[in-house]
Amino acid sequence: MTDDNAGLWGPRSNDDESIPAAPAAPAARSTSQWAPPLAPSAADPGRHGGDGSSDGDELVFVPESIEIAPVVAEVRKASKVATRIVAAVIAAAMVGGGALLAFDAGSADGGAASPEEAFEVLLSAAEAGDVLAIAEILEPTERETLLDAGVDIASELSRLGVLSTDLDLSAVSGVQLELGGFEPRVERPRSGLAHIYAGKGVVTVAVDGAELPFGSLLTDDLFPLDYSYSSTDLVEPQQDPIVAVQRNGRWYLSVWYSVAELARLTLDKPLPDLGRRPASIGGPTPEAAVRSFLDDALRLDVRRMIGGLDPNEMAALYDYAPLFLDSATASANNTLQSLEDDGWVWGLDQLELASETDGDVARVQLVSASFSASGDRGTISVSVGAEAVVVDARTIDPFFGDETTSHFEFGGDCFSASFDDGSGPHTEQYCGSINESVPFIAGGIGSLGSLGLADSLTVVTHLVDGQWYISPVRTGRDAIVRSLEMIEPDQLSEFIDSLDYVAGAVRGSDGGFATVGASDYGSTDSGAFGPAIPIVADNLALLAPGLDPLFAYDLDAQNYTYEVDYFAPALGSDLDVVAGLYASVDSPSGEVAVVVLGLADSIDATSLFDPLIAGHPEAVGSHDGQRLSITSAAGQSVVVHVDGSRLLIVGGYGASALDVAAAADIQLG
Repeated sequence: MTDDNAGLWGPRSNDDESIPAAPAAPAARSTSQWAPPLAPSAADPGRHGGDGSSDGDELVFVPESIEIAPVVAEVRKASKVATRIVAAVIAAAMVGGGALLAFDAGSADGGAASPEEAFEVLLSAAEAGDVLAIAEILEPTERETLLDAGVDIASELSRLGVLSTDLDLSAVSGVQLELGGFEPRVERPRSGLAHIYAGKGVVTVAVDGAELPFGSLLTDDLFPLDYSYSSTDLVEPQQDPIVAVQRNGRWYLSVWYSVAELARLTLDKPLPDLGRRPASIGGPTPEAAVRSFLDDALRLDVRRMIGGLDPNEMAALYDYAPLFLDSATASANNTLQSLEDDGWVWGLDQLELASETDGDVARVQLVSASFSASGDRGTISVSVGAEAVVVDARTIDPFFGDETTSHFEFGGDCFSASFDDGSGPHTEQYCGSINESVPFIAGGIGSLGSLGLADSLTVVTHLVDGQWYISPVRTGRDAIVRSLEMIEPDQLSEFIDSLDYVAGAVRGSDGGFATVGASDYGSTDSGAFGPAIPIVADNLALLAPGLDPLFAYDLDAQNYTYEVDYFAPALGSDLDVVAGLYASVDSPSGEVAVVVLGLADSIDATSLFDPLIAGHPEAVGSHDGQRLSITSAAGQSVVVHVDGSRLLIVGGYGASALDVAAAADIQLG
């Protein structure tokens, strides 16, 4: 066997004569206008590469040789803690890039002379905390895409205070590793591919929390890193392989081939027949590559969809596709036939793209698009524009013929939904309160409105051998970075602060737990509500003895608005709260939320109830001057009760109106 024959494994051109072509087996096409071919046709080389298809029997490759190093016979079950720590440290180091250290991620240098040497470099780099050394032994395309993505993402995390700004990628601080043993056993099931199994070893790890490369947001706002940890563990021989691939005579560790081989071995599949590897297709321009991919996706043509992806970045997917292409194509055809039987037709009615090219990378932005589909049971249309996303749907009940229409629209920081099942339209709209309540989460969602869809919906393409292909990793990297760019440090800090009261629900003042239940207050009268679990809340005395909380946390003048805005937004956020409690309790029909607020002064119930009723015109509401019950058209129920300076709100998370009322009655005594 010669290791230099790496051309059989990995990226290659469509006309590589070293790949043995499997004999073509003709297969009938589906009659559906959208159906992809069940097998590539020799008469259609431009679409499928003309590499043929087998009759379903996979070719099993017998390993040319297997190299096995001596293995220690004694095996003890080891703690998994050390293994997880090693993996976590390496992963965190690869993601960490706040130091802004630059290196040529696209270099073809690096690698090792053998798989064994690559493994030794990995261990040495892990001991030294040297991310740059780990990068040098990654497969070159993975090094470029994954490490560049990690550096860019971590740079944003450094800006937000999650990671330290002075992280040194060549010597990550805070963790010291000593790795002993781990003699590798190497198997080479195919030329250019190697399995590396780590033997038994000893891991000594020491963690100094104060030196970990975290930013001020975590160390100041969330938890102080003033702890230390050390341990020594025996790690048993590795059962799953690390995979190395050969490129231009050098060996590199590969993330994607390791994932693919682990899946293949777990499913007990043979090595893939490389002669049936999908042909790379791409497009002559970045826009053409995206258009072609969308067209193939609408036709569920799995082979061509793979052919539209970057053949270097997705080399493992191309190589392992023969293991699942036949079944995937059959499933696609079955789905298409089923849709056709129901009369469905669909397609892109309009698509406008724009691109910006920088060398061999181009970003294709979706300016506008519209999609429509219709069938025997309804229609659906989706319109994406510069300002909003609009979805309209019409469904027809197959038994009674009843028609339901729905309309969804998202633009800026507002979301609206309308429904009409024949009883009249019902509309809900959510706007600025979303951003005010959850700024961190809304920041990512709000990017559609504040940046515009052209900036939000972007696909990154890559030029390979004169053709443009979609780059999934680069596209994902851009999406994550854009979402992080939407968030300001103070927004993230506010979000962390908002978690403090949640943390109080599971952590006592002394760091322990306190158990509060019915036994502390007396027996439960109705027996309808579930058992208590360990919780902590300073104001649990505000909860009636007959309600056993599933969990609870204190409310104060800062955090009560989160709950009030959800259940009764018309109440406003200017209440003078001096004490409060949120509790979740169980009921036969679902979860019930109980909010009890103690106010500094008495309030007029009518001044609260009238705006609540007016704010829910589609709901049924009534009050007696002290207690208000509202039931929405969707069946959700809320009870609001005012007793001087005490305000009670009881709402259901799927619970029936009767159970909500029962919880309110118990709470009110």
